[in-house]
Amino acid sequence: MKRVIFVITVIAMLSLPFANVVHSEEGMASKEISTVHLNLKEASELSPETDHTREAVEEKPPSSYTNNLFGLTRSRDWTTIGTWNSDTVKYDTNLSGTVMFNMWWVEDPTDDDYNARMQMRWTVETDTGEEMASFEDSDEYTCEQERGNPCEWTGQVALGGGENSTTALSQGSSISVTVEYQSFQNIYVYYDNATFDSGMAWDAEGIFVGGVSNSKTEISIDLVQAWKTDLGMALDGGYIVLTAGGEVINNTEATVSAGEQYEINGTAVSSERITWVVESNEGASISFSYAANESAATPVTLTIASLPGGNPDMSSDESGGIPGFSTVVAVVTISIVALRKRF
Repeated sequence: MKRVIFVITVIAMLSLPFANVVHSEEGMASKEISTVHLNLKEASELSPETDHTREAVEEKPPSSYTNNLFGLTRSRDWTTIGTWNSDTVKYDTNLSGTVMFNMWWVEDPTDDDYNARMQMRWTVETDTGEEMASFEDSDEYTCEQERGNPCEWTGQVALGGGENSTTALSQGSSISVTVEYQSFQNIYVYYDNATFDSGMAWDAEGIFVGGVSNSKTEISIDLVQAWKTDLGMALDGGYIVLTAGGEVINNTEATVSAGEQYEINGTAVSSERITWVVESNEGASISFSYAANESAATPVTLTIASLPGGNPDMSSDESGGIPGFSTVVAVVTISIVALRKRF
């Protein structure tokens, strides 16, 4: 089974003045490109969010084959499985590289008369109808496993314009993906689950790291995302982990609140702040993995520390920053992984 790890290297230069004002991009992580995996969700939604508590959606699409000559032969034609729509992006986002698709599926085990010889076709469009990418299978696939134990189909294509092209998605825009298949058998597809993570992935400016607060009693971090996800759900799933004083801090006591505003690619965007109450900030670090336990990926850690000779408990008047926020210059490597592909 394929396991793909996507890594974003971020240079964080965090110097935050006091007051709820819009900060320039120099106060954010640099505009590095990361790979964002958008999951097919229930209710035709497309999102990087993963709910670790839910069972996968099992869906039997309409038949794509027709019986001929009293069932002696079959023909097939392209049939729509569904169309999924994303939320709007919060800031202008550049997309680039290869678009990768994956679908978990299995043949109907009650039909033994034919091999599926399944093929898939994916079309990605903006909300204005502009085609961004299109993939159509030239190979055929079978999956003769039991329901609930599907195979993973994968495909990829260069973003429209070529392998090294870049496409801009404007703030307030959304995308949709339409998935079609043709097969000589009925099939079942699975999605919206941490294990069966059917969806699509591409390179995008998906996440920015903002201010980091580091005191002896409280640690916070600001995050801005192109496509909004539920950070509370990420905390519940153990995809974001804080270690301080040699102990893993209990996420059940962590809170998510409004953070500072930042200017990203010319747009003022509000961040969300995760805050933990701690008994010690010694050796504090935040691990971002967005990964289920069975993932082979090792989370990479962001270490939170005050400047040499500095005091993270300084007031804003002493430090020139938001209370509890130090001026931090760090090189951060965040491995954003969830099972195989994930934001």
